[in-house]
Amino acid sequence: MALRPTYEVRIGGEKAAEVRKKLLTPFRDRFTIDVPGPDDLEMKGDLLDHEYVIERGGTEVASVSKRWLTIRDT
Repeated sequence: MALRPTYEVRIGGEKAAEVRKKLLTPFRDRFTIDVPGPDDLEMKGDLLDHEYVIERGGTEVASVSKRWLTIRDT
């Protein structure tokens, strides 16, 4: 039983990562992405604005964005 939401990411049936939501983040969503090896990722963002940044060791490695009124996601 977990106190926070936990998700498994699978590729070809194999577990590729585990995503856990951090506790006590009242204004922003924060997740830890546990990948095999020592280089875990952290995702921070705003659920209402659909803007997220994925970082490894404090360096941005990806960003996720979704506009409210658009035909496609970015």
